[in-house]
Amino acid sequence: MMMPRYLALTILARWYSAILLTGMSFGAAPAPANVSLRSLVKNYREQPSKIKLAAIARYAKAHPRDEFGALARFALGMLAYDDKDAEGAIGYLKAAQPVLPKLADYAAFYLAGAHAQLENFEAVLSVLPQTERLPVRSPLAPKLLILEARARIETGSAQAALQKLRDASADLPQPDGDLVLARAHEALNEKAAAVRCYQRVYFLYPGSEGSGEAAAALARLREEMGESYPVPESQWMLDRGDRLLAARDNSRAREEFST
Repeated sequence: MMMPRYLALTILARWYSAILLTGMSFGAAPAPANVSLRSLVKNYREQPSKIKLAAIARYAKAHPRDEFGALARFALGMLAYDDKDAEGAIGYLKAAQPVLPKLADYAAFYLAGAHAQLENFEAVLSVLPQTERLPVRSPLAPKLLILEARARIETGSAQAALQKLRDASADLPQPDGDLVLARAHEALNEKAAAVRCYQRVYFLYPGSEGSGEAAAALARLREEMGESYPVPESQWMLDRGDRLLAARDNSRAREEFST
């Protein structure tokens, strides 16, 4: 599960501006350096490259103790996470966290996500309680819950994960919510319920990252369940074809309508 890079970088740019406007500082960097940092991030957002990324890294190294250096390290951690460099992301984010308390939820999201990339789910669960102490509910709360539920499933607490997911069902982002619900049900050997969740991902979100996982899980469960395998809803099947057509995936859409 990933946050779109453009959205995260936009949030970061707005935070730079907020620091400049409020003068929030433990010893603010001089104005030219601040402007330089904003320019570096803006240039990278417009056209990402290794050279521009290295420029942000140099800026972070040159500002080891102020918020702007911390924000540069946060950006590097976020980008490393997106590039599947989990260890690099963890190093940058841990360095940035203590200086950026108002970005605690975003730092926790990326830090927990990086630990999940390494399949270190105990570490995921150790990071997430930091967000429970925030004075205001984070806009990332549903995504953080998905990460927590996945970690609980992987560490043998699928029932606790399922309960948390049910309690927040209306707020779950999709299709990630249905995908992790399916995993929880399957871990508890509730195969019919797992199939329904996997079917929603497969038929209603054919272009998602989770669609492939759902397809493989459905094939496995169909073989295991035999005649007791739940038949998918016909409207879902039509919806899948329509959504593939809308995405201009005509060959797969034809296959869907012909079955």
